[in-house]
Amino acid sequence: MFFCQSRMHCSLIVSCTDRKGFSFAKRFLVAVFSGVILLVCGAPSILYGQDAALFETWTKVESSPETKAYTEALKAGGAFDGKHQAHFLENVLPQLELQSNRPQIERVRKRIRDVFLVPITSPAAFDAAQAAVVLYASQAAASDDFDMAVRVNAVLLIGDLRTPKQEPWPSAVEAIVTIATNIDLPLAIRASAMPGLFRHASSAGNPEGRKAITAAAFTIIAETTPDTQQTAHEWLQSKAMASLRVIGNPLTESDATNILAALNNSQAGLNLRVRCASLLGALADRDTKLDLSALVESIKVLATTSLLNDEQFLEQRILEKEYLGGTGGGSNFGGGMGPPGAMGMEMGSGKPRNDPLGVQTYVRQAWRLSVLAEALEAEDPKSKGKGLLQLVPATEMQLAEDVTLLATVLRDCAFDMTEYADFAALSKCLDRLLPERIEEREAAEQAEAAAMAAQENATETDASPEETVPVEESSAPGETEEPAKKPAVKKPSPKKSEP
Repeated sequence: MFFCQSRMHCSLIVSCTDRKGFSFAKRFLVAVFSGVILLVCGAPSILYGQDAALFETWTKVESSPETKAYTEALKAGGAFDGKHQAHFLENVLPQLELQSNRPQIERVRKRIRDVFLVPITSPAAFDAAQAAVVLYASQAAASDDFDMAVRVNAVLLIGDLRTPKQEPWPSAVEAIVTIATNIDLPLAIRASAMPGLFRHASSAGNPEGRKAITAAAFTIIAETTPDTQQTAHEWLQSKAMASLRVIGNPLTESDATNILAALNNSQAGLNLRVRCASLLGALADRDTKLDLSALVESIKVLATTSLLNDEQFLEQRILEKEYLGGTGGGSNFGGGMGPPGAMGMEMGSGKPRNDPLGVQTYVRQAWRLSVLAEALEAEDPKSKGKGLLQLVPATEMQLAEDVTLLATVLRDCAFDMTEYADFAALSKCLDRLLPERIEEREAAEQAEAAAMAAQENATETDASPEETVPVEESSAPGETEEPAKKPAVKKPSPKKSEP
């Protein structure tokens, strides 16, 4: 069509400009006008041939006669073909691409589903329309020619697809898994697939889809985290772990080994490592063949590392506030908080006042400790029969006691972080996990006290009121040496007064 129009307009230009009666000015105007027509009609439209004036915004599309005819026909059981299919593909789906719809792109995405998919009554037409959505959205997600907002919403649209019973549409799983595991795509695109992945993982009616999701989740967890995008990639991995938990299949030995490696990776984020411990506690069983003693020790080291990091961070903030002229750490970080030397103080009133970042530190710490405690010994009724304690053989009573004790300490510490939220509470938790800290602190205090006492004694000795001058012995007994005479000092003669 465009080619025919282009030939027609080219013929028009030639015939007009070759006429003898046309002046140069007239020929120039005809050429310019025809060039504009060629540009508009001959170039491929980014809107797949839709009438830009008729469908320039979503409101115009939704209120158009074509949309009315589409909905009436497909509500009545009509097929998804012909002009209705063309309207959907050429005028509806490309609305995600329009800059004019950018402020309401989320609404456009949801209305595509609600207006053009939900009303379809024919199963064949319904599947055909949703398959068209998956094809379009998958191509948009993989194309660098689209803006990031368009690509993200296209992926979200795939995850939004439902069956007539409002369950996740099973046929969308393959596309979601493909996008989520494609390491060549930007992380923002892959992350957009995770809500849909979790939604399908939560649906028990698609066992084959769950198998695909399980494989995809372990693939994501095993990926090497990019140095420049660690936080975003670890968020992706955490969502993969959430999908595994909701599916609930027991871990194989190889899967547990990969998760344990992530747990012990000191370069990984602490929150991700905590989630690894949680996943092991929730999904490991006796067939997983874990080294429970080593795993319990890893969890203790992880909790201690988390507390030590926050202790260092809060100490630095206290010093910064004191340096900047504040009234000290206690006034800004809650009662009981003090300088780094005051580690053994009693916990204070417990409510931080002027430091939101400090408050967030305690909240995060409470979450970490409680999750680790639950991984060791599950108390949540929904987690009945879970936790590493359930895997300890009956013959290893000491290990069972160690697991129970560590879980109790971590829960108590999590409670203190929430209830008191101050530096002393954090210090107390570290003392319970690292008793040697108490001995080291007491030894340091004793050494400091001894040093101060020695300094005081030295100061008293040096500050005696009179000096005693030793008298040399005379050459003969009974003789005393006369005191030395002072040298005569010549007084200066008075100056003559100047005239």
